[in-house]
Amino acid sequence: MFILKLIQHYPFVFMVLIITVWINFRCRKTRNNTENANESLWDKESKANSTRKKSIDNLDYITIDEKILPLIDTNDETINECIDKLTALKNCRILNLSGISNTDLKLRYGVANLETLSEYDENYTTLCRLLNTLGGRLYETGYIKEARKVLEWAVDTGSDISSTYKTLCQIYIDAGEPSSIDILYDKASHIPTLSGSIILSTINSFR
Repeated sequence: MFILKLIQHYPFVFMVLIITVWINFRCRKTRNNTENANESLWDKESKANSTRKKSIDNLDYITIDEKILPLIDTNDETINECIDKLTALKNCRILNLSGISNTDLKLRYGVANLETLSEYDENYTTLCRLLNTLGGRLYETGYIKEARKVLEWAVDTGSDISSTYKTLCQIYIDAGEPSSIDILYDKASHIPTLSGSIILSTINSFR
């Protein structure tokens, strides 16, 4: 009865009390969830830091095939510089570790391998940037077939550089191959990084 009278005479006060109780409940629940998540992350990190070194010899390393590099005679500095750097990069180990956190790398291969794997992943970032620059410049200077080969290979390695996909879409449009854009979209849908959604949106604009 007392509660009913309170509601009848002070409905606003009652609503404030209800809202306050609800907010406190949600805040407490969120705080508990955050604490549990943080504890789980620290446990995972601790386990990762104690994981022994494992062999990384049989990982899916990327090999730069000379057939990918254009055999053209040009004085274009950008093209020649990219080809020189890609040729030098052939002697380095390259791994696409996109979407894999350092903690997960340590869990899989041991904490002692983290620095080495990070170096190989950085080589992959360099590779993608060089291929994107090379492919874009080849397209700009009229070497369409060569540009297509370079950029398609970049996609096959898992590149997440948006302009690589944009230039390829334009090449497919110019060649009258809309079905190739659909194939490109399917490949881009597997990109594990945050750039994936941007790339899909870019490709969609050509469909």
